This record gives sequence, C-alpha cells and structure tokens, in this order.
Amino acid sequence: MTDDEIKQLVVSNAQAIQGLSRDISRLVETQQEAAKERQEAAKERQELRQLIESTARAIQANADKEAQERQAAAKERQELRQLIEGNARAIQANADKEAQERQQLRQLIEANARAIQAHVDSSAADRAQMKEAIITLTNIQQGMANLLGSLDEDRPTILRRLMSIENKVDRLLEKEQRDE
Repeated sequence: MTDDEIKQLVVSNAQAIQGLSRDISRLVETQQEAAKERQEAAKERQELRQLIESTARAIQANADKEAQERQAAAKERQELRQLIEGNARAIQANADKEAQERQQLRQLIEANARAIQAHVDSSAADRAQMKEAIITLTNIQQGMANLLGSLDEDRPTILRRLMSIENKVDRLLEKEQRDE
C-alpha cells in the first residue's frame, strides 16, 4: 500500500474514530439522560408510593373514625332504646296507677251517692217527722189559744208563760221553714 493510501486510510480511520467518538458521546449522553429519567421516574415512583401510603393511612383513619362513629351511634341508639323502654314502663305504671285511682274514685263516688241517697231518704223521713211535729205544735197552739181565751184576768202569770211558749214555738216554726 502506498503512502497516500495509508494516509487516506489513517484519515478515514481518524474520521471513523471521530464519528465513533461522537456516537459514543451521544450514547453516553443518551445513557446519562436515560439515567436521569430513571432517577426522576424512581423519584416520582417514590413520591407516588409515599402519596399512596399517605392516602392509605388517611383512608384507614377515616375508616377507623367511621367505625367509631358507627359504634357510638349504635351505643346511642341502644341507650335511646333503653330510655324509651324505661319511659314506656313508667307511662304504663302511671296508666295502671291512674286506672286504679279512677276505680277508687268510682267506688268513692258510688259510696257518696249511696250516702247521699241515704241522707235524702233520712231527710225525707226527718221532714215527715217535722211536719208531724209542726202539725202537733199547731194543734197545741190552737189549744193554748183556746186555753188563753178561757183564762181569767187574775192569772196573768200563766198568760205570760203561755205567750213565752207561743213565741218559742213561732221561732222554731220560722227556723224550720228557713231550713227547708
């Protein structure tokens, strides 16, 4: 081979080496960029993993809170149910007591009605006796008037006593009439 050919071969090899060097540089840059992209992707995956874990913790916390709230609501419902049942028992006891008191009141009213009827019956009998007493007193008064008419003037003491008795009888009659 000639010197020119060797020179051309060397130049050609130098150009090829330069091209390879540029290709290698581009390949290294590409690999460096790929490494950076992988690092960024890894960093993004790490951030995403942290976000997912944070979200999972928040979801678990919400689930725990909701479970506690459901338990508290269930407990409140149970307490409310017990309170309602207690109130129902108290209302039933009051209703039973009221029914018993009403029954006692009915019995008392019936007893009072019987007592009033007995009193009315007794009052009617008393009024009948009073009427008889009034009739008797009226008869006595007429007899006294007759007696007074037949008395002499020299017996003023008997007359005064009879007048006193008559006044008392009149007052008793007036009192009886007012009572009726």
